[in-house]
Amino acid sequence: MDVRQIMGAVLTFSMFVMLGNMIKRDHFDGDVLLDVPVVANVPVVANVEQDNLVKVDQDNLYKVYRHSLLQLPNEASKAGQRLKLCWNNSLQRVSPLVGLRNEGFIMGQAALKAASCKVRKHEKACLENQHVFIPFAFDTFGFLAPEAVDLLNRVQRVMHSNVMTPKSMDVVFQRVSFAIQKGVAAQLVAPKERAPSKGFVTFSLSNGPEYHVSQIANAVLVAKHLGATLVLPEIIGNQGEKRSFEEIYDVEKFVTSMNGLIQVERRKSPESSTQKSVTVKVPYNANRNYIKTNIEPLFQSSRNLRVITYFPSLTAREGKVDKGMNPYSCWATFEALQLKPELQQVMDSIVGRLRKGEPNGEFIAVDFKSEMMGTSVCQGDGNEGTKSCYNIVEVTQFLQKMRYAKNTTIYITQPRRGSELNALTETYTNIFTKEEIMEEGEKQKLSSGLERDIIDFHICSVSDVFVPAESGLFYTNVVGKRIGTSRTEVLLPAQIASTNARDYASSYISKRSHPSYACFCR
Repeated sequence: MDVRQIMGAVLTFSMFVMLGNMIKRDHFDGDVLLDVPVVANVPVVANVEQDNLVKVDQDNLYKVYRHSLLQLPNEASKAGQRLKLCWNNSLQRVSPLVGLRNEGFIMGQAALKAASCKVRKHEKACLENQHVFIPFAFDTFGFLAPEAVDLLNRVQRVMHSNVMTPKSMDVVFQRVSFAIQKGVAAQLVAPKERAPSKGFVTFSLSNGPEYHVSQIANAVLVAKHLGATLVLPEIIGNQGEKRSFEEIYDVEKFVTSMNGLIQVERRKSPESSTQKSVTVKVPYNANRNYIKTNIEPLFQSSRNLRVITYFPSLTAREGKVDKGMNPYSCWATFEALQLKPELQQVMDSIVGRLRKGEPNGEFIAVDFKSEMMGTSVCQGDGNEGTKSCYNIVEVTQFLQKMRYAKNTTIYITQPRRGSELNALTETYTNIFTKEEIMEEGEKQKLSSGLERDIIDFHICSVSDVFVPAESGLFYTNVVGKRIGTSRTEVLLPAQIASTNARDYASSYISKRSHPSYACFCR
């Protein structure tokens, strides 16, 4: 074999290895989803698949969700069916086959869109530096974008003019085809190498489970962006009671789910304990730019960061947080954080007893606690419209308006039955509180306020209909959990004249405005 042929083959192979690494970095690495533009309203165009869009008004405007390939309409799944997360930690990226369906599929559309986006992103900067930007886009079905074909044809012509053998006629395309197949296979099955930890992130789970969901998601997000090891937290309840993480949640499930995403330590190591910790408040769902600008400098100075999650007001969120949940928060919320098996079994038993009260096994969960009635918002005169809080009379009138039968099974989060529930108990005969639905053995096992709060959160998340009497984080995170299992029957007891249940649907559902919608694909 001619030396020139050997050198040509080596150089060609080296070039495509570098090209493959560039493609991998731009198209496959886990952070690629974070480069998708934020939620935006866009007019409908003929060449955009409308399955990716959700209509939000009458002016032919649609809402495009970030991080998602395909959004799942409410009617597409049965209640209780878990939706498919767009991002899978076992792959460390969105699978190229996510969203594949038999009808309406156009070969090469994804590659063409990717090439167009890359041109818009880089062409101007390249021209300013007197460079030419040529996108190299392909898909897993073997389609190559026209620009990629032109580039490879040019390389092939150069090789053909210098190396005249039968095998040289299409060697470039053969090599690229093999490299693509090998690269896709490696991306789908090979574990990502673990980078060395740059430090530690510690935190606590405080208050009730509705806070835990957000706190764990935020801590995972910060640790991921900082390249830090996450130390499992202790849990502090509303009444100051302390629990270890493994007493409430499935620690094995959490650690396994985080494998390849971040490193996790079950307890503080001597290294993390001896380093001075810096405490920092981080807004829930903080975006990457905020973390890089405000959190990373503090982390670099101490390598030991204690994260406290807070929930900024609407006016304070600008530029700090993402509108939709990011892939890492989605994974932590819907996959990694699960109750420990023994506790989950108790929850399932309680729900099973509630379902036995109805021939069809359905029940309603009402989030109402009498202590919130002391607030000024709930002491209003019942003006028409949607409020942030409803009293028990308004809740009862709403259930009657929806024509629920008197023997409908209703679970209410009020700890015990009392006179404050008279309006409801005098109208409906099948009412249950925690004290009434729990067996004696369960009461002994779940005696703390924290564990009782977990019962409320779980039952409201799995009920057939959820009626929140108060807005807040409990309502928000219960709805998020319900969206993840296709339980979208969330009705607000608004003081309006309509008897159509659709008019009372939570805007989180009717307008698909809940951040968790960004987590799920078809």
